[in-house]
Amino acid sequence: MGISGTQWVGPCLLMFGSEEQKKKYLPLIASGGKDGYWCTGYSEPNAGSDFANIQTRAVRDGDDYIINGQKVWTSFAHQARWCWLATRTNPDAAKKHQGISIFIVDMKSPGITVNPILNYYGRHHFNEVFFDNVRVQASNLVGEENKGWYYLMQSLAFERRSLAPTAYGAIRRILEELAKYVGQTEHRGQLLSQNAAVRATLADLAIDLEVLKMFAFQLTWRISQGQIPVYESSRNKIMSDELTKRVAITGAEILGVYSQVDPDSEWATLNGDIQGAFLGFPGQAIAAGTTEVEKNIVAQFRLGLPKSY
Repeated sequence: MGISGTQWVGPCLLMFGSEEQKKKYLPLIASGGKDGYWCTGYSEPNAGSDFANIQTRAVRDGDDYIINGQKVWTSFAHQARWCWLATRTNPDAAKKHQGISIFIVDMKSPGITVNPILNYYGRHHFNEVFFDNVRVQASNLVGEENKGWYYLMQSLAFERRSLAPTAYGAIRRILEELAKYVGQTEHRGQLLSQNAAVRATLADLAIDLEVLKMFAFQLTWRISQGQIPVYESSRNKIMSDELTKRVAITGAEILGVYSQVDPDSEWATLNGDIQGAFLGFPGQAIAAGTTEVEKNIVAQFRLGLPKSY
C-alpha cells in the first residue's frame, strides 16, 4: 500500500500539482506515516481496461465538487488516508477520455463507504468504494479540469515503472530459496540440483531476472536525464509479469503438492512463498494494465505501429 504515494502519486504531484498541493502532500508521502498512505480510485464495475468508460461523477458546486459513484478493486482503500481519484467532470465530451479529472480525496470524508472484497485465495486487499454526495474542495483538483486523462497516463506509467523493481526483489528471493532447496533435497537418490533440467530452468530464470534489473536501471537512467519514458514501463511490466509466472510455475513443479500448502501450515515449504506467487500472478498481470494493453503501448510507441493495427 505504501508505494502508491512514493511511486506514482508523488511524482505526478511534482509534475501537475499546485504549489499548495505539493506543500501539503509531498511531506506526508515522504514521512512514511499513516497520513501518507494512498489508494488509487480507477477501476469501476463497467470500466476496467476500458478506463475511459468511468462513470463516477464530480459536479462543481461553488468552491467544492460533489462526487457520486463507485470504484472497485481498490487496493488498501480500507487503510489509506487519501485517494487519487479519477472522475468524470464532462459527460458531454466528444470523446470519453476528454471529460475526466483527477481529485485528491480524504478517505475520512463523509459519504465514503468502503466494503472489503476477498480475493480468490481468501486475502483482503481489494475493496469496493462508494461515494455518496462526497464534498471535495476545488483546490483538490489536480491540474486542469477535464485534462485528467493525460495525468492518468503519466500516473500509470509511473506505476508500471515501480512494478519491475518490486517484482525483482520478490523473484530473486524465491529463486535463492529454490536454489537452496534443490541443493538439499533428493529425488530418487539424487539431489535435485544434479538434475540437468532443474539446473537449466533455474539458470534461465536467473539470467532473465538480471535482464529485468538492467531494464529497470535503463529506465531509471533515462528519468535521471530528464526524459519521460513511454513504452519502457510497459515493457518492464510485461517482463516482470511473465517472469513471476514462470518462477511460480517452476516452484510448483519442484515442490509438488507442498507448493500449495498454506503459509501457516506446519507442512509449508519455503515459507509458503510459492503458493503466494502461484495464486497471485494472474492478478498481477492485470494490475496497472493487462498484458494486452501493455503490448499495445509497446507496439505503438516503440515499434511505431498505428493504433488500428
